[in-house]
Amino acid sequence: MGLNDLRVGTHTLRKTFGYHSWKNGISIEALQERFKHRSTETTRKYLGIEKKDVVATYNALDDLF
Repeated sequence: MGLNDLRVGTHTLRKTFGYHSWKNGISIEALQERFKHRSTETTRKYLGIEKKDVVATYNALDDLF
């Protein structure tokens, strides 16, 4: 099975890029601007980021400091 056998479109790649960027520390505000969304809530929904994911990220930051 090669890349040509996968049914992955550019939209899937765009969303995957955004989600993994967020997981690696890019702010939701920066992604909102990149995707030209009206709000960060729209960007979170678009990327499938739930409130519990945001809370977990903030908690991980607390552990660093």
